[in-house]
Amino acid sequence: MALSRRVGEDGLYTLGGGTLLFSETDTSKVGDELGYNSLGNMSSVEATFDPETLEHFTSQSGKRVKDEEVVSQLNGTLTMTVDELSVENVRYFFYGGSVSDVAATTAVSSTAYGTIGSIKDLYLPRKGADNVVVKSAGGTTTYSVTTDYTVGTAYEMTYIRWVSTGSIGDGDEILVEYDYTEDANKKFDVLDTTQRRGKAQLILRSDAGQNMRWIIPLCQLNASGAFGYTGDDWTEFTLELALLEDSSGGFGYIEMPSEKWNT
Repeated sequence: MALSRRVGEDGLYTLGGGTLLFSETDTSKVGDELGYNSLGNMSSVEATFDPETLEHFTSQSGKRVKDEEVVSQLNGTLTMTVDELSVENVRYFFYGGSVSDVAATTAVSSTAYGTIGSIKDLYLPRKGADNVVVKSAGGTTTYSVTTDYTVGTAYEMTYIRWVSTGSIGDGDEILVEYDYTEDANKKFDVLDTTQRRGKAQLILRSDAGQNMRWIIPLCQLNASGAFGYTGDDWTEFTLELALLEDSSGGFGYIEMPSEKWNT
């Protein structure tokens, strides 16, 4: 069996990389978890511990000197910058609920209300609109396309635009009846799960240097900072993993192998 490397020996200078595996807790499961998802590529990952210490001083010698210091509070956090926009990663940031699969739809009837005017268009909430009919808000009057309004598309959405010479007043509310066709998609509700607890494994691998694996038995995953979707660089966002004490009173353990792992 190989021995651990000593300081000064080859193999300890490290170019780090790796990923984090996270499994949400589900007490209805025998194993108490839903299964691990990888956060994929992380441009940075940092472990931070912010200890608060309690100091003790004695004054028996004629001056006040510190003779004891203990850690009274310890807060441990993993901060990860993620740049892979998987459904699960985006759901974690937006505190999303369960992901549901939405089947493709064809020629489904729908309605929408809204106002149009000189500076306002009505964007239909569903994509792929067809057979558009525009009526007054009460449905008693049917307006004429081109004469009273026009139909256009922008940002993959269909909009209704006011015609100033038509019968619709500037700022009037209208009723739109239409059919829509949409591709299949995955969907989750935003801010549905604000306490996302689970288990994690931080796996650090390197072609040059030391490998590590941190088994984390209990933690909470939170969003941090802004979700910057636009810009001149790759989109990325930050997630934070708060370390929690598990039922055994521990915070997991770290493995540092003597030999290289397969990468």
